[in-house]
Amino acid sequence: MGKTALHLAISRHHAMQKQFFGTWIDCIFKVPFAENASIHLADYEGNTPLPLAIRYQEDEISLLLIKLLDPPELNRTNFKGETALQIAKKESHFKLLLGNGANANIVLKNF
Repeated sequence: MGKTALHLAISRHHAMQKQFFGTWIDCIFKVPFAENASIHLADYEGNTPLPLAIRYQEDEISLLLIKLLDPPELNRTNFKGETALQIAKKESHFKLLLGNGANANIVLKNF
């Protein structure tokens, strides 16, 4: 699968945020969800919207997604075997996930 509207909104937020939608929350949740966007669908790299929000350091969106997702979904891996927590560690945002139930014991696959 390619990228959904929600994936694109997260990854391209800088251009879309103020120019078209006014607020970031409107950009991420009102527009894509009007088209029945799913927070569970993965893109072609196996990333759901949460790892993308973490990668782009969108704390407010990340926290909202964390609250909407069940704990096992927080530990879902992409095709590289990375969890949102491992991506967050690279981006220094791991406390956000650890404080909300992410598992720090999942081992990264070697490719």
